[in-house]
Amino acid sequence: CTAARSTSSAVPPGRWSRPVPALSRACANNLNVGTRSSVVGGPRPTVGPMTRLLLVRHGQSTWNAEGLWQGQADPPLTDTGRRQAAEASVAIGSVDAVFSSTLERARVTAEIIAEAIGVGPVIQLPGLIERCAGEWQGMTRSQIEVEYPGFLDEGLRPPSWELDEHLL
Repeated sequence: CTAARSTSSAVPPGRWSRPVPALSRACANNLNVGTRSSVVGGPRPTVGPMTRLLLVRHGQSTWNAEGLWQGQADPPLTDTGRRQAAEASVAIGSVDAVFSSTLERARVTAEIIAEAIGVGPVIQLPGLIERCAGEWQGMTRSQIEVEYPGFLDEGLRPPSWELDEHLL
């Protein structure tokens, strides 16, 4: 997760609206960036001008390219991932700060973006780290289907999967 704190209107709200992962929702709520309502649930008081939080997923990592589940494993970006980060920086517009998790793929993505838009340094927050995927880290979807038949289809997770209540 790479987060850019923005007060500009360069990227219209909802332009790239997609479901926000649980970690990102919890992170956004925990950062208390002055949103008028909680992403997870219920109204939240706002003081002063509204601040927008723009979330940018890290670029392609070597494990993404191989179809491996990453979780908290820390594979580096591919050349494609670095190019994706550079391309994302063009769409971001003006931001006040850039945050990232401590994982290399997120940090490097954030650094590429921050350098391109002239904001920095990147602020690394350990709480933005990806959830632990437990035994599935380093496995492909087909390996998971063989070793954990039916789990993906039924929404089940392996024993060491980091539970929602353990996230920010």
